[in-house]
Parts: sequence; structure tokens; C-alpha cells
Amino acid sequence: MEQGIKNTKEVIVALNKLVVKLAPLLANGIQVGDLIEGFNAINGDPVAKAEFEAALKDIHLVDDEIKDISLSEGIELVMVQAKILPELLAALKKA
Repeated sequence: MEQGIKNTKEVIVALNKLVVKLAPLLANGIQVGDLIEGFNAINGDPVAKAEFEAALKDIHLVDDEIKDISLSEGIELVMVQAKILPELLAALKKA
């Protein structure tokens, strides 16, 4: 029985948004203070915090979802990442 990939998509989107949000902190390399700034950046943005918490709430389901992933679901996940890629690359380029 297929599990679907709903949670996997949510985790991919949330982690990419996290990288976009934290990318400016990486400009000078990763420092201990960046962890605190990163936490504050997420915590200070109610929308980002809610999205991140919602995605991570069911992260334990991702393993089961990808155990029986179909080709069409795999393509769907690639498309989710491809949609986010321009924003992600722009944020990393600025960093």
C-alpha cells in the first residue's frame, strides 16, 4: 500500500526555506553565534516558524513514505525541489 509523499514534500519545502532564511548567516562561514541568530530568525517569523514546526512534526513518517516511492512520486519530489531551486540559489549566491 502506497503511503503517499505529503510529509516528504513538506519537509523538503521547510528545509529549503530554512536554508534560504539562514543563507545570509553563512557569508562569513558558520560560527557558533550563527546558531543563535538562526534560531532567532525562525522564532521571530511566525509564518516560518509555523511552517517549519508543521513539517517537522511528522518527519518520522518520511522514512515510511519513501520506502515504497513510485516513479511518479519521485518525479513529483524533483519538481518540488526544482520549483524552490531559483530562490535557494539566489539566497546562497548572496551569502
